[in-house]
Amino acid sequence: MRYTEDMDDPTRIIEIATGTWRTAALAAAVEHRIFTHVDEGKGTPEEVAGVAEISLRGARALLDALVGLDLLVVEDGRYRNGEEAAMFLVEHSPAYIGPWVTYHSSDMNEWARFGRVVATGKPEFEHVTLMTDVADLALALAPLAIPPASEAAEHLDIAGKGPVRILDVGGGAGVFSALWLNENEEAESTQIEFPQVNAAARDFVSGFGVGERFHTVDGDAEKMDWGTDEYDYAVFSHVSHAIGPEANAEAFGKFREALKPGGTLVIVDFILKDDRSGPRMALLFHDTMVIRTVDGAAWTEGDFRRWLAKAGFEDVTVQRGDLPITIIYAR
Repeated sequence: MRYTEDMDDPTRIIEIATGTWRTAALAAAVEHRIFTHVDEGKGTPEEVAGVAEISLRGARALLDALVGLDLLVVEDGRYRNGEEAAMFLVEHSPAYIGPWVTYHSSDMNEWARFGRVVATGKPEFEHVTLMTDVADLALALAPLAIPPASEAAEHLDIAGKGPVRILDVGGGAGVFSALWLNENEEAESTQIEFPQVNAAARDFVSGFGVGERFHTVDGDAEKMDWGTDEYDYAVFSHVSHAIGPEANAEAFGKFREALKPGGTLVIVDFILKDDRSGPRMALLFHDTMVIRTVDGAAWTEGDFRRWLAKAGFEDVTVQRGDLPITIIYAR
């Protein structure tokens, strides 16, 4: 094999192989509230160690790693948050995703077994590390749902649609309902979720001042009736990846029945291009589904089009933008 100047440096492969270093450093920083302490003016290793109640040796090592990750900036011996850290990793920021970082860092031991899972094609459920409270997971994921919920609200002009009814199946913390009801004072939303998740969602949505128009139905959505000709809009956000083709096709059939004629279904997920060349996040996310689910996957755009056509949806629009996820609108 001939090597070019661009090929004889293994740095990128080394960085991939040492990815656990990055995950561990970020998780430790969230655990010890480093970004919040720095935001509050604790700018030296000594100050950080004192307020975080960690060793000075550990503080220096952690701060070095965070500079290496371009999350902190050091000048004249003092540290400050970079733009990303200030936005997403300071606890009082509305876009804080610390719980999401903690959740994903907790399963590093499980990924060490991924070679075995790939060999069998089956998750080893007895080893899977799951957050003990699915409501905690729903709240941890909430900030990540804000961009697509806002994008879809603008695309559909939810604010100008009057007294519409919205169905959200598997809606987690209720982000879509919170944002859409906030945009449209005449709208009402119903979420179908497990009881403990709905309880967390009611608190979350109430924080937006729209709780009286947010209704919840407790139970396993897969085993429930979703109604007939009742809703103007329906949302299926980050659920399709966790279930197989048959379950997805069945779900879309139930959505078609629940929607009024001309109603719109909004699907949000990590969706692969049909040639499986990207997006990168969807390609990597597929591994997560193999290690965590029985028959989930990162599905292709063509998969969704087939399921939707079978359910009777005739107008399907796929929106790929700057977000790491894809939004599908089906009517």
